[in-house]
Amino acid sequence: YTKLMERYYPVMVQVEGGIFDMGCDPGVQCEDLHKQEVSSFQMAKYETTWWQYYLFCKVTGHKFYSPGWGTEGDNPAVNISWFDAVEYCNWVSKQLGETESIIKKEDEKYAMNLRGGYRLPTEAEWEYAAKGGYRPDKTKYSGSNDLDVVGWISDNSGSRTRAVGKKQANVLGLHDMSG
Repeated sequence: YTKLMERYYPVMVQVEGGIFDMGCDPGVQCEDLHKQEVSSFQMAKYETTWWQYYLFCKVTGHKFYSPGWGTEGDNPAVNISWFDAVEYCNWVSKQLGETESIIKKEDEKYAMNLRGGYRLPTEAEWEYAAKGGYRPDKTKYSGSNDLDVVGWISDNSGSRTRAVGKKQANVLGLHDMSG
């Protein structure tokens, strides 16, 4: 049962909140650098896979667009719009007994419930998690100074997506944050 749940639904990691320098790569001076505070949140340990996204599409009738390659089950889902991601997050929330995190309002705008169920991270949350959260990882990439160790790039992937979680995680246990 646990293996099936991990295949078809996100495995979440608790990220403790804190304050960090946002806006620049570690060790780089830039004008956009500023202090940013984030509250504690949860983030998926891996990118959403085709196994996960296809289950959502099959059950709900949601259309997906295959790139024609890389749609193997454990590869990250691609060609997904922000709206597709919102629909997926809300579906996962309902499946797992949580409230919807992003709700379409009457005026065609969207409202995010940061205390709701599954949702996309904010830009600040994503950067904070990629940098190692409250235990900052002073590496060039998320988890290493060597991109080949933590990320898939054209030189090591055959210019296509590869299964999630096969590269080294960062200090928080999050995979595939660089590449």
